[in-house]
Amino acid sequence: MTKSSFDWNSIQNSLHALKFTTLGVSNVVKYIHDLDLLESEIYERQSSLARDYYTNPGDASARATLQSFYADIHPDASALVQACASRLSDVQDTLPEQWIPTLLPFIQSDEGKISGAIAELQGEAETYSSLSALVTYEYLDGQGDLLADRGSDDRSIRERAHRAMINAERIAAERKAELFVSLHAKRQSIARDAGFKSYADLAWSRPPLSERDYSRNDVIALRESVRRHIPGLLQILANTRKGTVGGARPWDDQIALDGKFHRSPIKDPDQALDAVGKILSELSPVLEKDFSRMRQMGVFNIAGPYDKYRQPITNYLPISGLPWVSCWYSGVSSSVFTLLHEVGHALHLYRIPKESLFRQHYPAKEYMEFVAQATETVSLPYLGHFFGEDSLPGVKLSLIERALKLIVNMTALDEFQERAYSLGETDTESLNEIYI
Repeated sequence: MTKSSFDWNSIQNSLHALKFTTLGVSNVVKYIHDLDLLESEIYERQSSLARDYYTNPGDASARATLQSFYADIHPDASALVQACASRLSDVQDTLPEQWIPTLLPFIQSDEGKISGAIAELQGEAETYSSLSALVTYEYLDGQGDLLADRGSDDRSIRERAHRAMINAERIAAERKAELFVSLHAKRQSIARDAGFKSYADLAWSRPPLSERDYSRNDVIALRESVRRHIPGLLQILANTRKGTVGGARPWDDQIALDGKFHRSPIKDPDQALDAVGKILSELSPVLEKDFSRMRQMGVFNIAGPYDKYRQPITNYLPISGLPWVSCWYSGVSSSVFTLLHEVGHALHLYRIPKESLFRQHYPAKEYMEFVAQATETVSLPYLGHFFGEDSLPGVKLSLIERALKLIVNMTALDEFQERAYSLGETDTESLNEIYI
């Protein structure tokens, strides 16, 4: 599918027609396939525009086109798709068994009333999610590559880059806070109308959360376990870094605990992908074969150290049936870990059966991130394909520290959501207090 073939008016008309189609045993499978195709066409457009933007970070036209899609099409498209999908609650007994886990969020005993209310918020929720993707990371004076400077040997340059990055994110953060407050009020209202104390209580009572293998109490117990054990370990590592680097500020995070920037002698992105292939050969010849196929099909768009920085992202083209990866590789240890992480995402998406529904290509985020993080972690014994023996101890410890920080960040965000939705109402000031 090419971008020029995308016809939003036609897709919109088809979704409206589906919304009013009479559903029954005889046509439920066709209904699901028709909806799946329309959703796939929408996402193919979104994903291809995102690929254009992320692989050409300096292209103002690509950014404007993606931004226009998020503003003009995405909210209505998401709401319409959700509205069509929520109708499956009327025919839940006739759904093919293999699709039920994916379609469970729309199979409700409330005849779609709650699902319909939530679907109406989908566009606003997706707008919230898209804001971070559209942040432009540039110095105010336009001089230098801000994100690349975060890996500079000069600590003052790293600090300048970090502060400029935070400033670039501030505008998006303010807009996200406003949207969060709006969504919070609407979600709490939906929950109260349904007889729940909070939206968190409602969310845990329904798929997909109610279908998880873990409970709400399990999540709370995990957070408490993380709070007891991991911050202390990270503080020990931070104190070690402070002694070797002379500081333990955010702009020092990419320096290993031995006080060094460990860089791979491999600088060329293609050679870096060769090294990834060697690691996968040792881990699993099957994965290496899939990786090689994806390389041949141009899945990996990796910028080198002399190119403009690219934010790491992996996404899927449901009509084409392929993932795509964009990231920046400089040889610094953190860029090696990021490359391995994105390769993990790509392998995950590539190995999902092609005949799967579009939504089956996007399991819950914790599962997606588990695969990508695991790809980093299981590569630890084989990092010699990137680094010399003298660098390996520091590099391996950096990877472990990175994994620990990820666990803390994920549980902190989960607790933020829990606490935010324990409030009947909120504002941006209250959200900032909870987050801090």
